[in-house]
Amino acid sequence: MFLRDEVQNYAKDNFSKILDQMDSVARGRVLGGIAEIMAAEMTGGTFVDADGYDYDHPVFGKVEVKSTSDIQTGGTLRIQSLLSKKDKCDYIHIIDMNSGRSFMIPHDVFFNEMDLIENGNVMRWSASYNETDNIRKLNTKIMLENEYPR
Repeated sequence: MFLRDEVQNYAKDNFSKILDQMDSVARGRVLGGIAEIMAAEMTGGTFVDADGYDYDHPVFGKVEVKSTSDIQTGGTLRIQSLLSKKDKCDYIHIIDMNSGRSFMIPHDVFFNEMDLIENGNVMRWSASYNETDNIRKLNTKIMLENEYPR
């Protein structure tokens, strides 16, 4: 009844229902894990899930994927658990699952120029990309300058 194949088949047949019943943290982990593999494949990289990065890319090098699927109170999107990636990757590939947009930000730009909060472990930007607000303007500007693909 709970063999791996049976659980996988159940998940395949009931994926949307399962996601809808998960809390936002569990849902984010599942979708984030899928996004990491998908990003590697869609960009021509190789998924590795190594310490500090998720895939190797022939142009971008070691790439860490961070994704978000929920707009936060106050109209921001956020990614977290960033400090463990510092000095271990070449790029941060940010995926916004609300808009379908993605961004490829060089490591040094990300860690030296962006306004990171909570001791450098969280980054927030405008969910509207400053089209309807002035939230987190610096981070949003850097994101838009590094949209991928262009």
